[in-house]
Amino acid sequence: MEPVLEPAPSVNSNPSPIPPPINSVPPFLSKTYDMVDDLSTNEVVSWSSGNNSFVVWDVPEFSKVFLPKYFKHNNFSSFVRQLNTYVNNITRDECEEKQERKGEYFLSDGEKHRTPER
Repeated sequence: MEPVLEPAPSVNSNPSPIPPPINSVPPFLSKTYDMVDDLSTNEVVSWSSGNNSFVVWDVPEFSKVFLPKYFKHNNFSSFVRQLNTYVNNITRDECEEKQERKGEYFLSDGEKHRTPER
């Protein structure tokens, strides 16, 4: 009787990994939303009265305390540059050292995971 040759097992016998959902939220947006939505941060950063933007009330404190907590740096300019890729309106109040950011991804309406449409 001749030996039976069986095919070698496939190297890729595991099912292919599931790709991330198309509507996944970038980590930057998710972290920023979490930071703004945290009620304990309201003296430094909070939702605006209309809940359609957020305001950084104290830029130095925001940079020193909150940026390193949520991101790998404490550079406000870097945060703003990254934010500019997602946000369409920026209002800057030089006198009070506060900055407001407005964009469709930052609405305090209970929908934490808004997805940017590109």
